[in-house]
Amino acid sequence: MFCETGRKGFGGGSRGFGGFGRARFCGEADISRDGRVTRAEFDTITAKEFASATNGAATMTLAQFTADEAARFRDINAKMFKRLDTSGDGKLTLAEFAAPPEKMFERLDRNRDGLITPDEMKPRFSRRGDSSGRGGERNRQPREDDGN
Repeated sequence: MFCETGRKGFGGGSRGFGGFGRARFCGEADISRDGRVTRAEFDTITAKEFASATNGAATMTLAQFTADEAARFRDINAKMFKRLDTSGDGKLTLAEFAAPPEKMFERLDRNRDGLITPDEMKPRFSRRGDSSGRGGERNRQPREDDGN
C-alpha cells in the first residue's frame, strides 16, 4: 500500500490502528517510515496491537476486545465533546448537544416544510462510478498510486 510520506500517526494502540482513515493507518503501520506499508509491517503492527490488548495471551476475551475498542472511542468522543462545547465550559447545553442533528434535519428537509419525506431521504448525488446511488467503495476504480 502506498502512503503519503511525512504523515504521522496519531497514537493509538487499539484495533483498527487507533482510528479511522488512511493517514492514521499509514502513520502507525509504516514502521520503516518510507511511505509504504509492506505486508510484513502490517503483520507486525497487527500482532503488536493484539498482544497489547491481550496482555500477551494467545486469545482475546470479549472483555479485552471491549476495553480495546472503548479506549479508541474515548479519544474520539472527547474530541467530539470539545468541538460541541462551543461555550468552553466543559458542559453541553441542549442547544450545543442538538447542533449536529439540527444541521442534519435542515439539510434533509430540502423544501423547508418541517417534514422529512422518504423522497428527501434519498441521496441527491451518487459517487463517481457508482450507479447504485449508494456511494461507497463497491464500484471504485483502482488508482495507480494506492495499490488497489
